[in-house]
Amino acid sequence: MSDDIEIVELEESFYGALVPGMRQRKIAWLIATVCDGREIPSDDIVAAALHRLADRSDVKTFGIIHHWRHSEIKRLIALST
Repeated sequence: MSDDIEIVELEESFYGALVPGMRQRKIAWLIATVCDGREIPSDDIVAAALHRLADRSDVKTFGIIHHWRHSEIKRLIALST
């Protein structure tokens, strides 16, 4: 259960670090920015959080998300703007 909470919190942190309309970011940069000085969670938790992030309607991924170290991600501007 605590893993589920950690996954949701990490995914929300990833989402918050993606600035709408900015260029795509390397997943490694996103993880480093969010974890900034803290211990990076296990690969399973990071991968689950990234999958949740990739499922958001305003997030676009480039590359294969399960190879998160080599992928890029971008938060899109809402279509209503």
